[in-house]
Amino acid sequence: MMGVGLKGCKGYTLISTHRDGGFIADTLQLQGFRAIRGSSTRGGGRALIEMIRKCRDEGADIGISPDGPKGPREKVKPGIVLLAKKSGVKIYPVIWATRSSWRISSSWDHFYIPKPFTRGVFVFGEPLFIASDASDSGSLVRVQSAMDTTCQIADSYFI
Repeated sequence: MMGVGLKGCKGYTLISTHRDGGFIADTLQLQGFRAIRGSSTRGGGRALIEMIRKCRDEGADIGISPDGPKGPREKVKPGIVLLAKKSGVKIYPVIWATRSSWRISSSWDHFYIPKPFTRGVFVFGEPLFIASDASDSGSLVRVQSAMDTTCQIADSYFI
């Protein structure tokens, strides 16, 4: 759904090198996004360097699911803070929520699929700038808090 909500964005999306990530990368490519492949468990260092270069050289936006490939779900990982510190880009929390969906409880992230014709909303939180000399742990807490707040706002549309 992020591909729909961010239509027209000419950025890159961090996608796992896992086979399932290939399906996601192909789908997002059809929506105009380009993929950088890697994750915290495979190719993460190379992907981080590539993302920093894309931000600096192209002024590109980077889309990241901040909870990583293995979870825990909805918990921000340190890679996003490192990217923000090294590239100087702001972090924009973006959450989407729907009124009605199917949950895949067997997946680590409890992935959900919106039901046909359901209502949905995208919520953009306040941008966060992470200074290059900022504390990693303090910055991670700030990003997690911003994501949690944005998620609560998105979910409140359907309570």
